Amino acid sequence: MTQRFYIILLFFTLSCTVDKKESAHALIGGEIINPKDDYVKIFKNGKILDSTKLDKNNRFYFNFPKTTSGLYYFSHGREYQYFYLEPNDSLMIRLNTLDFDESLAFCGAGAVKNNLLLKLFLINEKNKETSSKSLNLSPEEFLKKQQEILQKKKDLAQKIKQTNAITFSKAFETILDVEINYPTYIAKELYPVNYLKQKQLDSFPKLSPDFYAFEKKLDFNNEKLIGNRNYYLFLDSYFVRKTFLEYFEKRGKNIPNSKKKDFILHKLDHIKNTIKNAKVRDNLLQYNIIQYAYENPMDINVLDAFKDYFKDLTDVDFKNELNRIISNFARLAQGKPAPKIYLHDSQDNITSIAKLANEKKTTVFYLWTVEATQYITKMNARINALKKAFPKVNFIAINIDKPDTNWLTIAKEKGLSTTHLYQLENTADLTKQLSMTSLSHVIVTTPAGKIITAFENLFSERLPYYLNNSDRFLH
Repeated sequence: MTQRFYIILLFFTLSCTVDKKESAHALIGGEIINPKDDYVKIFKNGKILDSTKLDKNNRFYFNFPKTTSGLYYFSHGREYQYFYLEPNDSLMIRLNTLDFDESLAFCGAGAVKNNLLLKLFLINEKNKETSSKSLNLSPEEFLKKQQEILQKKKDLAQKIKQTNAITFSKAFETILDVEINYPTYIAKELYPVNYLKQKQLDSFPKLSPDFYAFEKKLDFNNEKLIGNRNYYLFLDSYFVRKTFLEYFEKRGKNIPNSKKKDFILHKLDHIKNTIKNAKVRDNLLQYNIIQYAYENPMDINVLDAFKDYFKDLTDVDFKNELNRIISNFARLAQGKPAPKIYLHDSQDNITSIAKLANEKKTTVFYLWTVEATQYITKMNARINALKKAFPKVNFIAINIDKPDTNWLTIAKEKGLSTTHLYQLENTADLTKQLSMTSLSHVIVTTPAGKIITAFENLFSERLPYYLNNSDRFLH
């Protein structure tokens, strides 16, 4: 941000009654209680638009002179949330990071639609478990349960419109339709697939003729919905079902593995042949390719396998990102030297993963953050059990928070051993050099500092195997 309007920000802070002026401007201000770091960032369609530092009162302010209606999202720490912005909106955001989504509230011009979206988001999140359980129900019971959830959201939207005597724009009504209806569409797409898997049947459940009638009215090429998670989850679920059905019918009614490369390639064919809008199609292709790369880090032939799809993509940034991820995976392959990622200890002494891995002991490097308090308890229990089972193994905890956090205090409070406690010198290394997206990822090295695995999960049943048999990986 190059310019700050403290008078307007003070006005935001004192009142949410903000007059609407006829212009293309949009103003966003807010306050963060218990901030996790110093910055707030605004994104649209996956691209960062602006960032600003919190002031001494943990407040922030953005001014967008030219605003395009649509979904945006802001991030703080490792949390993010979507919001809808239109010209003339003046939004005030207030949240407590200790209860991010539940404490979040909007006020000011544009607040009604955003508070509605937030309530729908929370309902959808709560109903994910319900939808998962309903996959075991008969088709009739499943539809009844989904209809109950759907009606609850429709009633909420109608009540808010009437209470506020408000008419939403056509563009926002499109977004509202996605938030209300598409989680139901997603559940319907995945229902026969998961029902078949869980019941281990040799045929799909018999569905009513109008079970998928909703598909006929949907736009599979809506470029304006790029960036809407429910829109993309629906499209992806649709192609999962199509590919699954094709495999099941043509390959002896064996239940296919939807994460295998062959399945993904056929799924990409369906995407390429069905979606005509280049931006929507490319985003969905990219999503599937990069998801496969992360789920199969040992497959260094990803680029070759997906070359027919990769060459047609126009997003140069995505191509560079995928190349970087695959290069990282190759450097972290079994037998490669431990990465030279710099760390500092509690006394600010600098060392590295590579140096710590060369202490003539099998070593497990694991991650933690002060933000994940429940995870720390679970992680600590697992590490203590592994330490007891493998007393000759070094277990090194790496904190991934920024240096100004109270990570050492939290570590002591949570009972983490300070003997092998370090912090990343550069938090960007986590994604830029290690391509780690999960807190539970661990790196296991031999006494000679060679990688045994850099892609195992701390809680997996395979981890003890690596620790029991580390001598097999010495050469």
